[in-house]
Amino acid sequence: MPDSLLHSMLGPYHLRRLLGKGGMAEVYLAYDEAHQREVAVKVVHRSNADYLERFWREIAAIDKLQHPHILPAYDYDTEGEWHYLVILYAPGGTLKEWIREKPLSLEHANQLLAQVADALHYAHCEGIIHRDIKPSNILLRDEHYAYLADFGLAKSVEGSRELTQTGTLLGTPEYMAPELAEGAATPASDIYALGITLYQMITGHLPFLGETPLSTFWKQLQEQPPRPSVFNSELSPAIDAVLLRALAKDPRKRYQTALELAADFQQALEYPEIQPPSQTTGPTPRTQQQFVLSETAAPATVRKPSTSSFQLPPLTTHTRNTPSTETFRPTEVRRTVPPRSPRHRHRIIVSIVLVGFLLIVGVPMAALYYLLSHSPQNTVQPTVSAQPTQQDRTPQAQATATTDVPATIAASPPLFADPLTVANQNWANDGTRCRFTENGYHSVVQQTNYLQPCALLNHTITDSAIQVDVQLHSGSNAGLLLRLQREQFYDFEITSDGQFFFRRHDAGAGANYVYLLAATSSPAIRPGDVNTLLAIATGSTFILYINGTPVGTVQDERYSSGQVALAAGTLAPITSGDASFTNFRLVQP
Repeated sequence: MPDSLLHSMLGPYHLRRLLGKGGMAEVYLAYDEAHQREVAVKVVHRSNADYLERFWREIAAIDKLQHPHILPAYDYDTEGEWHYLVILYAPGGTLKEWIREKPLSLEHANQLLAQVADALHYAHCEGIIHRDIKPSNILLRDEHYAYLADFGLAKSVEGSRELTQTGTLLGTPEYMAPELAEGAATPASDIYALGITLYQMITGHLPFLGETPLSTFWKQLQEQPPRPSVFNSELSPAIDAVLLRALAKDPRKRYQTALELAADFQQALEYPEIQPPSQTTGPTPRTQQQFVLSETAAPATVRKPSTSSFQLPPLTTHTRNTPSTETFRPTEVRRTVPPRSPRHRHRIIVSIVLVGFLLIVGVPMAALYYLLSHSPQNTVQPTVSAQPTQQDRTPQAQATATTDVPATIAASPPLFADPLTVANQNWANDGTRCRFTENGYHSVVQQTNYLQPCALLNHTITDSAIQVDVQLHSGSNAGLLLRLQREQFYDFEITSDGQFFFRRHDAGAGANYVYLLAATSSPAIRPGDVNTLLAIATGSTFILYINGTPVGTVQDERYSSGQVALAAGTLAPITSGDASFTNFRLVQP
């Protein structure tokens, strides 16, 4: 490929520097004259007919997948003899570079795994198999924010024409699942590759490595992986168990979703003495969490088991007719094809496959270096019960509640009550962010774009009526978190400008929320004064009151139980916040 493209223009993009180069494509750092931003531009010459199919496959996959941890595409076009794809530029480099010198800390690996697993699960729910999960295809905005990239080998679960003829293998031998010897790419083979990537992140070693690509893949077929603790003696048996399950030869014995793998790994960090079950049972509640609330927060610190911090994903802004939206609504999930049962590997089949494999190995993927510098969009990751689509979800408040309900709740004997004016052991209390004073229990935010929860300890609550008096002294918003389990919860808050909202936060969603009731002005709110919030949660129904006035009814069945927390938040340019709470009551509805 000629060097003449450097410093030239492709459309509105000025190619300034070569970032990476392979046999079929080049990636340039470019300046987008139209939008005045730096981007990465992947360029392929039209003469590379074989690679062009992969190039357009990547475009089709990225165009379909919009997730905060999937590297977004901004534009694609053809000019003269060149086809090009414009993608977000991420100067943090690749995960491969980060782990080249030494393994990541367990907390750091946990943070990045959660993001990549969420992205991969989303792709699987959208019917896309990546087929080339590896550290060089995980790009970093910075050390705390990862993108899953390079969908050039991606395949639809529904079945699409393969890039090559039967009898050849696609992918990177060090990360290829054994069943790929038969050409059966499934979500389980992606999870296997993610498991090897995690193994390398925390040990600095690959579980299978031969002198040649052929011998490496042969080890994948024939050998069992060494326990990760062989390479890192500080790893617990619980972590060993998680990785060995992820790398099971039989895809039916692996984790069935990437989220299950991430959840068990985090549990192994928090409870190293507990072996993970064969099937995960969901996250364990935390007592105190800190979430980025919105817009332009600085990168957060690495997440630790005792508290959470989240960074901001980019705003996926397309130059084609695919505008991004701020919120997504859940819809029916697409069926994910279960892993195919492994068939008997006849020697003749393996021999033919491996010969074909030898013919295509040796064309390495060019490591791409991209970067990002954009604002977040409110995107949520899919689960087995719902998946996001690009439409706002702002259901209208239903005026079905009656004003006598708050009086009935107030007269009912509480299951738990606390005036919150005297320090006690029922609530999180670190003396700084969550603390007691003479005028109540305070949630204190110490930086911009943060939500600070302060949790009621040792109570897991299902159906309940929860009432509390809140006064927002400074900051942007304050209120109640319901059914809190680690990073997932419902959030009922009032704002400093006389509005309220009800939203949902899902595990791994970072700064992204599903707004079940959009921010709405209400004359019931007394800005700057004490306001009484009442949330009645029964099953999938939430009935909301402010100062005795019904303000909305919401239906959402995603979460059924969890902790309760009181919270305050800030939005830029506000850099700190403080809300006080009194007269907390928990009543059986």
